[in-house]
Amino acid sequence: MFVLMSRRKTVGSVSGTGAITAALRYHVRCMYPGIRRVQGRNGMPRSALIVDDSRTAQVALSRLLKEQGIAADTVESGPEALNYLRSNGPGVIFLDHMMPGMDGFETLAALKSNTRTASIR
Repeated sequence: MFVLMSRRKTVGSVSGTGAITAALRYHVRCMYPGIRRVQGRNGMPRSALIVDDSRTAQVALSRLLKEQGIAADTVESGPEALNYLRSNGPGVIFLDHMMPGMDGFETLAALKSNTRTASIR
């Protein structure tokens, strides 16, 4: 069971899929209902950046985004994300808020203070 937006949700586990994948799939569909429409020019899928120190979360979310036709790159920390964004411009960033060192809130503040990255969702 997990809590999302003050509502309790129970997630079952099926052999080979895992509760983490099911919870992330539910989260992505609830929090990003327009995820299928996140596209760039000519209908080509936009890219996403996943910033998370958990390799399991990176892989699970990457797979979910791939199912929606969105290519995802991953980094493990806030400083890595800022470095990545110097030369890449994803359409959306999935940012973990609890990471060692520079946490997600500090990373978000740095992203929002930079005019080049402030408009990324």
